[in-house]
Amino acid sequence: MGTHYFVEKEKGKIRHRGPVIGAGIGPPIGPQLKSGATEIEVRMCAALLDTGAGSCVINPSLAEALKLPVHAYGNISSASHSNVPAKIYIAALTFPPPLNSSHDFVQFLEAPRDIENHDIIIGRDILAHWHIVFDLDQGRYSISSLVP
Repeated sequence: MGTHYFVEKEKGKIRHRGPVIGAGIGPPIGPQLKSGATEIEVRMCAALLDTGAGSCVINPSLAEALKLPVHAYGNISSASHSNVPAKIYIAALTFPPPLNSSHDFVQFLEAPRDIENHDIIIGRDILAHWHIVFDLDQGRYSISSLVP
């Protein structure tokens, strides 16, 4: 546990794009291990930390490329779309050092279309495990894990 600080290279970027961190995403790990897989596919991607999103969201093209399993169907709403039918995928989600955090069987709602500048959105379902402080003026933010 500890606090990790992230600083955007371009001042003002966090103010316009939001906080973005690197994350690894791939098919759920448990079923792959049970099937005897010797390699687990994980793709590094740009993840927007969105405190306004209730759950995680994924670009449809990324979900298709990773061949993520569809768990269910639901609806997604955003600032530009309201109550749009969406697939709900299951994926493994990892955050490399310094966060060193991983989650298997994370639900991702399919975005109505590919999200510009980001591959996935990390919503409050995952953010609830962290304490996050944003300093928009200085272009930095800090993340502390709430779970040891």
